[in-house]
Amino acid sequence: MVLSAPIKNVEEHPTKIGAMKLENEYEHFKYLGAKAYGRQKFNGETVFKIAGVTDSSSLTLDTFQPEIVIKACKKRQINLEGGKILLNQDYRINKRE
Repeated sequence: MVLSAPIKNVEEHPTKIGAMKLENEYEHFKYLGAKAYGRQKFNGETVFKIAGVTDSSSLTLDTFQPEIVIKACKKRQINLEGGKILLNQDYRINKRE
């Protein structure tokens, strides 16, 4: 659950049964859809979670938009006679409704 303000009349405690546990706090959070979101902690650390993407180091929260193409960030396995190779592939985040 992502909230922009504390919930009123709800107890927060890490181990007490019936209370909500606060797992993380972020300064900024951007959600594009299922398995596609980015977040920035208060210390400035930015992390992106995008299904199938292995390298999101070129992204910022400002550039993280629908229809963006992330260059050479996804690994694709090609089966060849006698073995396999991994190729870097571009990834496009499609606009979701």
